[in-house]
Amino acid sequence: MGTVRFRTQEIEEQDVEILQDIESVIGEELKVVEKIGLKKQIAFSVKEQRVIGLSLNECEISKLPESFGNLTELKTLRVDRCSIKVLPNSFGNLKDIEKILFFYSQLETLPESIGNLKRLEKLYILHSKLKMVPKSLENIASLKILDLKGNNLTKIPKVIGRVKSIKILSLGYNPVSRIPKYIVSLPNLTGLDLDHCGLTSLPESIGNFSKLNTLNLMYNKITELPKSIGILSTLRHLYLSHNKLAELPSTIGRLTGLRTLLLDHNLLSSLPDSIGNLNRLDELNLNHNCLENLPETIGSLTALESLNLKKNQLTSVSESLGNLSKLKELLLQNNQLTALPNSLIRLNILPSLEENNFRSVLPVLEELYKKVYGEDPQNYFKKSSTFGYEHHSSE
Repeated sequence: MGTVRFRTQEIEEQDVEILQDIESVIGEELKVVEKIGLKKQIAFSVKEQRVIGLSLNECEISKLPESFGNLTELKTLRVDRCSIKVLPNSFGNLKDIEKILFFYSQLETLPESIGNLKRLEKLYILHSKLKMVPKSLENIASLKILDLKGNNLTKIPKVIGRVKSIKILSLGYNPVSRIPKYIVSLPNLTGLDLDHCGLTSLPESIGNFSKLNTLNLMYNKITELPKSIGILSTLRHLYLSHNKLAELPSTIGRLTGLRTLLLDHNLLSSLPDSIGNLNRLDELNLNHNCLENLPETIGSLTALESLNLKKNQLTSVSESLGNLSKLKELLLQNNQLTALPNSLIRLNILPSLEENNFRSVLPVLEELYKKVYGEDPQNYFKKSSTFGYEHHSSE
């Protein structure tokens, strides 16, 4: 089949016919662009006279033509806020496709023929209506990213546990409620996202992930962490915000490679001494818990740059806080503090202290101000009914 001129491009006639079929359905012209990326658009891209990218955004189209599968050189497909409910069986003919993205669609299932997409690396079906995943998914040995966030999955499909190539799995905003063992067996998984899923617990087998770098479990109902959490030696980012954790296992101190630990909006009243072993941690968020004190070992977190302790019940803070010389942010607002340790003079920042029980400006704060700003603080601190004393820019 020969080529024809279409939108200033020489394109194979077969591809042009499919583009024209799509245009007739959506009632709009497809424009030619250099590359299909994140930008919302109604467009296509071409290389060597073949269509390699297609983007449909906010189009009135309920289905793709059966001929769609003849776009055999297509590498990227992006469909955003369209009313497509089903994909044609010919979808499995897209032998060169590498990336599929559907956002806010009406899709309830995927065709079995999707298992024929041997070069597919990234599959995103976000905020749609998927209730199941076809068994043929296990045939896609090239799949690295599977993102099914915001669908209607009530359990994690077994077939996902058989796609051993997956590195990043995102299933947030699905009412899956539990993590099955067959997911923990994914040998190459580096990122797992299960936020907003209604999880109440984690299996002991969670420690079996051998390459996990990022674990996102925010906005669930998890009441405790299994001891095996400490086996995740490759973990660098652990997100547990907005759960119902009342305590942490001492084994959390084994996560010595951890860089980010988010524990805000839980029910923690204390921290294990082993927290001090996380000497590579640069962000620790404990905002909105029930902490009454901090272990002395907190001062061993010498790589820490951000420490958020807002909205707890702290009456004092550890003398060892003064060891955290790399801190760029120390948030202590909304506690019950009446004093601060003199060791804070070793820091290079002023802590945020509003909504505490100070009755006067503490000498350590005045000295710290002089150190940080190199000037006398006499015009800096001003009486406040909410803090006791709060800082104001000097004139």
